[in-house]
Amino acid sequence: MLIKVFFVFFIITFTFQSWTKADDIEEFQIEGMSIRDSLLDYFSKNEIKNSKQVNQYPNDSYILYALSDIMNLKKYDLLTISTKKNDKKYTVTSISAGLRFSNLDECLNLKKDFNDDISSIFSEIPKEEVKYKAQRDKTGKSMVYGTQYYFPSGDFLIANCMNWSKNMNLTKVFQVSMRTKEYSNFLLNEAYK
Repeated sequence: MLIKVFFVFFIITFTFQSWTKADDIEEFQIEGMSIRDSLLDYFSKNEIKNSKQVNQYPNDSYILYALSDIMNLKKYDLLTISTKKNDKKYTVTSISAGLRFSNLDECLNLKKDFNDDISSIFSEIPKEEVKYKAQRDKTGKSMVYGTQYYFPSGDFLIANCMNWSKNMNLTKVFQVSMRTKEYSNFLLNEAYK
C-alpha cells in the first residue's frame, strides 16, 4: 500500500512539473541560451564589450549585441541579443536568431515546421497568426508573416518571415525571437523616443 501511495505521489508530482514547464518561456532556448540568462555564462566581459553593437533605436536604454561573429552558431545564420544598458550582469532581455531564405514559400515552410515543434512543447500557450507591412519600409512593399506566442508571464515568442522588398536591400530572414515583457514594452512604448 505504501508503495502505491508513493507511486501515485511520484506520478502527480512529475505530471505537475511537466505542466508548469509547459508554459515557461525560459524552457525554450535559441542556440543554447534563453532570456533572463546572463551573457557572462557564455562570454567574457571583454568578448561582450568587443562584440558588434547594433543600436538601432533613438532611446538607448538597451544594447543589442550582434554575436554571430563570436559564436559558433549551430542552427541559425544570425544572432542578436539585448541587455539593459548598464546591467553589470548582462541579463538577456531578448534573443533573435535568423535563417536566410531565398523565396517566401521556403520561409513559410520553415515557420510551419517551427510552429509545429513549438505547439507540441507549449500546447496551452495562446498564439496568433499575423501579417503586416514592415514599418521600416516606407514604400509598404515589405511584408512580415508571423506567429506570436503569448506566455502567462507577459513574455513573447515570435516566429517571423521577414520578406523585404528589393528596394530595402536587406537580407530576407526567417526570424525567431524571445522577448521579456519589459523589453517588449520598451519596443512598443519607448524605443523611438
